Amino acid sequence: MAKLLAKLALFCLLLGVPFIFPAVLMVRSGEYRSLVSVIKEQRDYSRTTLYMNLFSDFENVYKRMAVADRQPDILTVGGSRMHQFRSKFFKPGVNFYNGAFAASGFEDYINLLHAFDPNHRPKILIVSLDYLNFDPVRRADMKSFAPFDDRTALGNVIRGDWRELYYYPLIHKITWSSIWDMLKGGRRADGNTAYIGLRANIEKGGVRNDGSYRWALRIDTSEDWMVSRQHIDDVVARIGPGKGAWEFADTISEEGIIA
Repeated sequence: MAKLLAKLALFCLLLGVPFIFPAVLMVRSGEYRSLVSVIKEQRDYSRTTLYMNLFSDFENVYKRMAVADRQPDILTVGGSRMHQFRSKFFKPGVNFYNGAFAASGFEDYINLLHAFDPNHRPKILIVSLDYLNFDPVRRADMKSFAPFDDRTALGNVIRGDWRELYYYPLIHKITWSSIWDMLKGGRRADGNTAYIGLRANIEKGGVRNDGSYRWALRIDTSEDWMVSRQHIDDVVARIGPGKGAWEFADTISEEGIIA
């Protein structure tokens, strides 16, 4: 009986070995953290805390929850171009938050405004409008953003994303050197800056405390640079002729104008 139990224990240990490495990275990087805990840390600590997960796409929910929590006097709403607005653009003490991706399209803008507490509505709202908002075809395809509910990437990881941590280094999406640096340095490998999430830890970029975005600082190799350059060139090549998510509309959406 004892030998059987020993063999069973050994079998369970061997079965769990593949999960040890992903589990360590999840804990070390903060990939498992809930949105509520991230928002609280960014709100309550004076140090810069950059947040960006690798295995989730929760930025819309995260931004909506952060807007509701911060109740800013000045709020930006729109796409990625709005990420450039920062609290340092305003006088000290101004309650500013960058809500880029908190809403997408006019209906979401209206829903976001209606969700504000009447006593804590922004005094200034800075909004970016994309031509896609006026495209009758693309408007129907635009994602309706989720309500305010706390989330964590842990569920995605458990359901199978952990395997990507073995695969991504092989396709150079992340490098072993960046993973090793994160394991050595921890969440404060950059002085007074803390990182939450695998992407934030590995790329040294992410969403700041004020909701603005700091672009990744890390390019490990010439190959990384070439991949980034190719991505930029591909986008530019599609914008001109209006291809690949940059299609031009033949008409203007009446619903978009009315909204």
